[in-house]
Amino acid sequence: MAAKKKKRSIAEKKSKASGRSSATPGSKGPSKKSSKKKASKVTAKKTSKATATKLGKAPLKKVNKAEAKTAARKVAKASSVTKTKHPSKVTVPDMKAAQPSEVASSPSATTASASSEPRAADDASAGSSSVELTGEALPAFSLWDHSGTPRDNATYAGAPWVLYFYPKDDTPGCTKEACGFNDELAAFSELGLQIVGVSPDNAQRHTFFRAKYGLTFTLLSDPDHELAKALGVYKLKSNYGRQYMGIERSTFLIDGAGVIRKVWRAVRVAGHVPQVLEAARALTHGS
Repeated sequence: MAAKKKKRSIAEKKSKASGRSSATPGSKGPSKKSSKKKASKVTAKKTSKATATKLGKAPLKKVNKAEAKTAARKVAKASSVTKTKHPSKVTVPDMKAAQPSEVASSPSATTASASSEPRAADDASAGSSSVELTGEALPAFSLWDHSGTPRDNATYAGAPWVLYFYPKDDTPGCTKEACGFNDELAAFSELGLQIVGVSPDNAQRHTFFRAKYGLTFTLLSDPDHELAKALGVYKLKSNYGRQYMGIERSTFLIDGAGVIRKVWRAVRVAGHVPQVLEAARALTHGS
C-alpha cells in the first residue's frame, strides 16, 4: 500500500508540473511565431549591449517622463534669459538724424550760423590776397543795396568812404564786425565817411540782418562775386582740410576821388574797427 501511495504522489506531481508548462485543456499553447519574436528581441538587446560595450558607450537607459519635463523647462528658462541679455538684433542709431540741422537761408532764421563763410563753388580764377591795390582807382561796379536801389562808383564820389567785405549775414564773426562799425558810425560820420558793407547775400537777407541788429549803414549784394573778384577778395580758402571758394574778410579805405588809400586783408574782427577809424582820421586830416 505504501508503494502505491508513493507512485500516486509522484504521478500527481508530474501531472501538476506538466499542467503548469502546458496550456489548459481547450486552450491553444504559445505559437511558434511569438516565441521566435521574443527570442529575436532578447538577442537584439544582448547584441546592442555588446556593441555599445565595444564602442565604449554606455547602454541606453529608460528616461523618467517627469524628469524629462523638468529638464525641458530648465532649458526653456535658460534660453529666454539668454535672449533677453543678448538680443539677436542691434538697433543702430541714424547718425544723420542725430546730426544738427543747417541754418535756413531765408530771413526767418533767427539763430546765427556756426559757419562764417558761404560754401561757394565757382572757378578758381578769383584774385588772391597778394593783390596790392593801394593807390589805384576802385574798379567800376554797379550793385543793388538792401533796399533794391542800384549803387555804383558815382554814388560815393566826392567823399571818403569805407568799403568792407564779409562772408555772410547773421553769422558770429560777421555780426560782430557789423555791430562794431555801427557802434562807431557817429565817429565816422564826423569825419565825413560812409560805411558800406558787401557780401554775396541778397537784398532780403540784408534787410533782415539790418533790422535784427539795428544796423543803419548800407549793405550791397554781390551774388556773382564781381566786385569781390576785381578786388582779389574772392579766393580759395581752407577749413578743416577742406578747400572751397569764398570771401576773405577785407576792408578798403577809399578817398573822395575813388582812389584806394589803405587795404586790410584776412581781417581779424577783434580790434579791426578802431584801426580803420584811426586810418580814416589820418586821411581826412591830410597826414
